Amino acid sequence: MDNVTHALAGVLTAEAAVQWRRRRGIEPDLAWRHAAWMASALAHNLPDADVLYAYVTSGPLGYLLHHRGHTHTLVLAPVFATIAYAFGSWRARARGSAWSSSDRTWMAVLALLGPLGHLALDASNEYGVHPFWPLSNRWFYGDTIFILEPLFWAVAIPCVLFAATSRAPRVLFGGLLVAILALAWATGEVPRPFAAFATSVAIGAMVTAWRMSPGKRIASAVAGSGCVLALFGIAGRAAEARIRARVAVEYPGWRTLDVARFPVPASPTCWHMVVVQREEQGDRYALRVLRASAWPALVPARLCATRVRGIPTAPLVHRDRRDASVEPAGDFVGTRSELRRRATRCDFAAFLRFARTPFYADRSAHDWIAGELRYDSDAALGFGEVALPHDPPTRCPTLVPPWTAPRADLLAP
Repeated sequence: MDNVTHALAGVLTAEAAVQWRRRRGIEPDLAWRHAAWMASALAHNLPDADVLYAYVTSGPLGYLLHHRGHTHTLVLAPVFATIAYAFGSWRARARGSAWSSSDRTWMAVLALLGPLGHLALDASNEYGVHPFWPLSNRWFYGDTIFILEPLFWAVAIPCVLFAATSRAPRVLFGGLLVAILALAWATGEVPRPFAAFATSVAIGAMVTAWRMSPGKRIASAVAGSGCVLALFGIAGRAAEARIRARVAVEYPGWRTLDVARFPVPASPTCWHMVVVQREEQGDRYALRVLRASAWPALVPARLCATRVRGIPTAPLVHRDRRDASVEPAGDFVGTRSELRRRATRCDFAAFLRFARTPFYADRSAHDWIAGELRYDSDAALGFGEVALPHDPPTRCPTLVPPWTAPRADLLAP
């Protein structure tokens, strides 16, 4: 998830702790509350410290392989919790606050919940995490929420605005809410009906938060966030079920290995999907790119926004078998033997430790492209695409993490 969402989760967690303690007759002083908000927001963002060392592996591979890497693991969660607790303690001392044993216990709980909450949020989208390193190097994908989801902001920020005791957080988060709603309307990334839906949710949450008591306000924000996650989860499974049933009929003799899915922001019914298939009796594999609607009677697939701008980098074969529930965008068809041949190169083998939907494409007489079809949105080399020379590399990428290749099922003989 984006760092604003992580910070919001931290603030909501801290405010929930404040209200929980109040219900039990413990009134935290203002200095502890401020320290809790800041320490919890920090704890929810610390796992993204991997950006500080991602480029120990040179080039674009560094970020792809190290982001959501070792810092996004359960084994390092206590380390980040210690840092966040120390920050909260320093902040409280700077404001002259003396902590009780209950204050220290609750701050420790918030500090530990931060990195764990970060892992949970990141696990909810399609990028993936591997939280059980060093016991397991495999990726886990939630395929439920887009990395930046306006509906989370719409239900959470109103609670923060009314709970804040100073102007700075109100201005900051209020400005962010207005900005994300404006982008939803202006960029075309969100269909207009869903931009209106997100705006209505924000207005409704604002009115509700204004009329509620502090305890009910935080409860409604947490419940609203859970409802957003549940709505996308239910819709995503419904859309995937439609797609799996369809490709099983359309492509007999092909086995579906995986369906990578992610929703259009603020649009629970609209989904982008990449279906990974391999021939049962042949050497080919296919990546089938589709737009799908979970509930086509409500929103046909043709009304869902597309993430592809012009001609993508991957050489897709286009087909026209569309209906209200599915809009095909094209297929990449390659061979597993060619994928294995190219994987004998150490640079492409390193790339395959990240790529869940890998494609390859010759670009010129000098180089070719190793790509991740989930993120191929235009003809330019973008996120998830690496240009590799035809000649074998003279030096292999250094400090490559041990992640299991997501498509080991295509690489096996």
